[in-house]
Amino acid sequence: MRTTAKIAATVLATAQVFSGAVKAQEMQMPAQQDHAQHHHGDVRPVEAQYPRMGRAQTNAQGKLVTLEEVQKIARDMNPTMRQAEAQIHASESNGRLCGQ
Repeated sequence: MRTTAKIAATVLATAQVFSGAVKAQEMQMPAQQDHAQHHHGDVRPVEAQYPRMGRAQTNAQGKLVTLEEVQKIARDMNPTMRQAEAQIHASESNGRLCGQ
């Protein structure tokens, strides 16, 4: 009988704890503000803005340099590329001397 009383007391205590937790979760939400100030429908879509040419480019008297030309200049002037080409040339020369 004592075991049954302990179980019943435990069940009642647990039920009281959970009912208090449920009541604590049922809080009143604050009143929502009036949404009359928000105008989501009035937002304009984003438009791309590209950089403008400078005065020297707009009034250029000669030909403008293209991206491909600048890349070629960079490849030609790159010291790492020069070094790699020199190593390739040296390896080819060594191969010819060795009879390959």
